[in-house]
Amino acid sequence: MNDSWLGALLLLGVLGLAALLGFMVVDSLGQQSQLAAAAVSTSSGRSSSRNGQPVPTPPLETWEYTLACINAGYYVPQDDVSVFRFRYLLASLEFKTYSTVAEISDMTVKARDMLREQYGIDESVLALMEDANTAIPAGMRMKYEEVLTVLLILRGTS
Repeated sequence: MNDSWLGALLLLGVLGLAALLGFMVVDSLGQQSQLAAAAVSTSSGRSSSRNGQPVPTPPLETWEYTLACINAGYYVPQDDVSVFRFRYLLASLEFKTYSTVAEISDMTVKARDMLREQYGIDESVLALMEDANTAIPAGMRMKYEEVLTVLLILRGTS
């Protein structure tokens, strides 16, 4: 196959994956965001148990805090350094893309899940957001779902 065919096939794959991510976002926004639902369900003050001991479940007040907890896999302190990093990344990506903070959060978590389920790659939410932020040049606005699609393809094929 020549290079033009390979380029066309890659472009079709990127567009298809971008459309899939776009449909997933529209679906999640049409109902209720999974992350927002988690925040609402855990903000009631109930406790869960870890290793047989009760663990208080603090309210998930902000998107950056929610992402920091998802990234760590457990509740982190409100002043954890990852909360501050997610705050910066969300603000930066919201400025560089046409997506809201909620959409960026949802798409990034779904992209991480897709990497795990389809490619067997365990990538952190933070690493995906860092790479997406780095991939978009300063002063340029792009569709976040397209940036994530390219990152998924690159990670899945490497």
